[in-house]
Amino acid sequence: MVAEDRALSFHTNLRGRSESRLGADLHPRIMPSVENLCILGQQELGNLREGYNDSWIKSIPFYGPRPQPDHTIGYNWSNFNEQERRKLGVEPTKKSLYTAREDIYFPFLTAEVKCGKQGLELADMPNAHSMTVHQRGIVDLARGAKRTNVVHRRVLGFSMSHDDNGARIYAHYPEVNGEEITYWRETLREFTFGRDKGKDRWRCYQFTINVCKIFALPFLKQLRELIEQLPDPATQSFGLSAGFDDISVQNLQDDASTVESQDESFKKPSGSRGLQAELRTIVNSLQRQLAQQRQDAEQQRQDTKERETALLTQLEKQRIDHLQQRQGLEQQQRELMSVLATQSKQIEKQNTEIEKLTSHIKELLQKRQSL
Repeated sequence: MVAEDRALSFHTNLRGRSESRLGADLHPRIMPSVENLCILGQQELGNLREGYNDSWIKSIPFYGPRPQPDHTIGYNWSNFNEQERRKLGVEPTKKSLYTAREDIYFPFLTAEVKCGKQGLELADMPNAHSMTVHQRGIVDLARGAKRTNVVHRRVLGFSMSHDDNGARIYAHYPEVNGEEITYWRETLREFTFGRDKGKDRWRCYQFTINVCKIFALPFLKQLRELIEQLPDPATQSFGLSAGFDDISVQNLQDDASTVESQDESFKKPSGSRGLQAELRTIVNSLQRQLAQQRQDAEQQRQDTKERETALLTQLEKQRIDHLQQRQGLEQQQRELMSVLATQSKQIEKQNTEIEKLTSHIKELLQKRQSL
C-alpha cells in the first residue's frame, strides 16, 4: 500500500470519531510534541514547554473561565532569571498576565481539537480567547517598557483549530491606539487533509516546527529586551502593580472575520498600595537573604569539598610513602640475607681449608715421630 493510500485509510478511519480518539491518533501528526522532539535530538527546542488540556491556572482570563487549550506551547520558566521574574511580578500565589501555568511563560501557540459538524467553529472561539489572553500580557509588558510600537500590528502568537477532516491556522496580532487596544486574527491557511491526495496532511506539523524554531527564539530575545526596560522592584519604593489592576473589556466577537477588541483602563491606586509596597520590600529582603544563604551554603560545600580533596591527597601520599618504606625494608632484608649467605659460604670454605691444614700437620707430625 502506497503512502497516499495509507493516509487516505487513516483519515477515513477517523471520520466521526470522538475528540479523545482524534487527540490520541490525529493530533500528534498535526502538532507534534516539542519536548519529545528535544529528547530525540532537536536541542534547539529545549527552551520550550508544553501542556495538554492543562488549565491556565496562573492566567487572568479575558472573559469567562480561564483558558484550557488542548495543546499549549510556551517558554519554560527557566528561560527567565530571578530578576526578570521579579520585574514581571510573577509570584506563586498570584495570577499573572504573563504565565499560563507556573512553568509556562508567554504561551505563543495553542491548538484545539473538536469534532462534529461545527467542530472548527467551536475550536476557533477558545483559541481566540487563549491568544487574546497571551497578547494582552505582551501588550502590558510593552506598555511597562514604554515601547508599544514594537507590538503594534505585529504577530505575537498563532493558533490551530482542527477536526477529523481539516484544519485552520491563524496568526494573532494587536493594534495599539493610545489606551485603546484591538486584537485581530488573520487566517493563514485553511485546508482539508484528504484534498489533492493528502498533499497538505503534514502542513500543520511543519508549520509547528517552523514556529518553534524560526519564530520562538527571536521572539524570546525581544521579550527579554522589553523586560530589561522595566523597573526593578528591589530598587524601587513601589512594585509593578499597574499590570495587575482590573481591566475593563468588551465582548469578544466569535466570527473569524470580526475584531476582538478591548478598551483597557487602569484603576486608581487604592490606599492599600503602600502596604503592598511594604510587603514587597519585605519579600524582596527575604529573597536576598535566602540568596545569600544559598551562596554561603554553596561556599561551605566547596570548602568542605576542597578539605576532603586535600585530606584524600594527604592520605594517598602517606600510603605511597609507607609502601615505599616497606619496599625499602624488604630490599635491605634481601641484601642482608645475601651478605649473610656470602659470609656463610666463606666461613664454610675457611673451615674446609683449616681442616685440610690440620690434617696435613697431623701427617707431618706422624712422619716426624716415625723418624
